[in-house]
Amino acid sequence: MLLLGAASVQARDVAGVITYENNSRLGAGGNGNQVMIRTNINGNESVETLDVITFNQTFTFNGIFGKLASERGGFAGMPAGMPLPSGGPQVIVAQRAGSARPSANGAGQGLPQLPFTNATYIDLSKQQFLQVLETTGGKKEAWFTAEPFKTATDFKPTEKTKKIAGYSCKKATAKLKDELFTIWYTTEIPLTFSPINGLVPPGGGFVLQAESSNRSFEAKK
Repeated sequence: MLLLGAASVQARDVAGVITYENNSRLGAGGNGNQVMIRTNINGNESVETLDVITFNQTFTFNGIFGKLASERGGFAGMPAGMPLPSGGPQVIVAQRAGSARPSANGAGQGLPQLPFTNATYIDLSKQQFLQVLETTGGKKEAWFTAEPFKTATDFKPTEKTKKIAGYSCKKATAKLKDELFTIWYTTEIPLTFSPINGLVPPGGGFVLQAESSNRSFEAKK
C-alpha cells in the first residue's frame, strides 16, 4: 500500500498510494436525493434506484505534492468528484458502465457530454487543496482555486486505537458543519492529510477512516 522508509524519514521522502473506499448514503438529512441507474442491454431497458453510492478515491503522493482521484465504481455519466446536489429532491440519472457504448469523455451513450474535467491536487508542504478545472473543447483553458487545510472542529481524541491497513490509528470524534464524525488517524505516516477537508486533525495526523450517519471512507490495502 505504501512505500515507506524508516520511521525517522523526513516527510518529503515519503511516497505512496492509498485507496479509500467511500460510501455516500442518499436521501440522508432529508435532502431527498435519488440516483436512478438506467441499464440498456440488447434493447431491453431497466431502471433501478440506489440508496447508497460506493466509489473509490486514490491518493497518490510524494511527501510534498499529491493527487486525489475519484472513480465512480461501476457507473459512467457521473463525473469523478461531482458533489450530489442539495436544496430539495433531485434525481441523478447515471448509466451502468458496460451497458452502453462509451463516449470520448467516459459518459454512456445518450448522456450529456461535459465540456470540462476537474482534478484535485494537494500541496502537502503548504497544506492546501488545489482544484483544477480544464476545458475539453477546441479552445483549451484552465482555472484553479486554492483552499487551505481546515482542521476538524470540536475535535475530541480518545484512548482507543486499532489497526487500519497495517497502521496503528487513534480514535477521535469531530464535527463538520452539522455532521458528527468518528475519525481514525495515524501518526506512523509523517504527513498531515484528510481526503475530506475539514476533518484534518488539529495536531497533525493522516486520516485513514472516518464515518458519519451520511457517509464514510476507509483506507484499503
